[in-house]
Amino acid sequence: MKADDLAIEYSDRNITAWGGMKLMKDLVDRCGIKDLLRSCDLPQPHSNRGYDPIDIIESFWTSIWIGASWFTHCSWLRFDTTLKEIFNWKEVPSQSTYSRFFSKFSLKRNTEVFPKIQRWFFEQLRFDNMTLDLDSSVMTRYGAQEGAMVGYNPQKRGRASHHPLIAFMAEMRMVAVRKNVERRPKASGRLLLFDVAEERYRYSTFVTDLDLPMQQIWNMYRDRGDAENRIKELKYDFGADSFRLKKFFATEASFRFIMIAYNLISLFRQMVLKEKNQATLSSIRFKCFALGSWISRHANQRTLKIALAREKRAWLDGLFDTAKTAHPPFQVSNE
Repeated sequence: MKADDLAIEYSDRNITAWGGMKLMKDLVDRCGIKDLLRSCDLPQPHSNRGYDPIDIIESFWTSIWIGASWFTHCSWLRFDTTLKEIFNWKEVPSQSTYSRFFSKFSLKRNTEVFPKIQRWFFEQLRFDNMTLDLDSSVMTRYGAQEGAMVGYNPQKRGRASHHPLIAFMAEMRMVAVRKNVERRPKASGRLLLFDVAEERYRYSTFVTDLDLPMQQIWNMYRDRGDAENRIKELKYDFGADSFRLKKFFATEASFRFIMIAYNLISLFRQMVLKEKNQATLSSIRFKCFALGSWISRHANQRTLKIALAREKRAWLDGLFDTAKTAHPPFQVSNE
């Protein structure tokens, strides 16, 4: 062996790559959503050895937050004993457990459970006003999923798909903007939005109730019409188009639980990170969650040990303090 070769040794110590998920654990516990879930008509286990439905949902969210985009990826958690201990799970469900759980959702159960969760979520937020942005997206399907049909699919022509309509809360008054395509050839908008439109301009509109000059409204909103970016994040970071099952309402249930996972990350952005910009889950995952950690025990005291550069420790302590003290109603910034 050469002198500069790096030797390899193994350790039996249980270490997780996701010690920062303790932040999400604290936020989920503090916001009260698990108490709400217990009041919902969730599928219950048929035996004493069955999984608690709250643990199934929470481990599903956690799998997504650390990068899972298929049900098979959720089994990663089964081998991470430290992460299981952080969340106080006795065991993590297998792929088949998730499939059976979501397959128990029906039209009736979906229409009872998810509107209740959505109403609760908005009741926990304080905001002055809002704009509801609606956008649809093509979710390509490759198997024999119920409800999938051949229709508009620009990426996979002739392939069956689901086509959900997704609503995003932003912060109504209408402002029309036109951009000269000769001067700005890459300008966004539509060439023939109005009957009087001239082909050398592209047009777009903003709907708002803000009593501000039109120029100022345009400056505020031109960077905020990003529903398409949020949909891309849902697909690429949250696996919104990948967690699919044969039964339609099972797929819908998993999709809507992904929406809740997205909302909780949005809450994390606002309440814990206190960031006004829309940091993606992938950047949050790298910045906050991917922290090598292990649990030590001394005198009946468990301690989560996090490997982190000394200069970043005060910053992370601040995040933990915020996550542990956060409680509804949450003040949401509209700026």
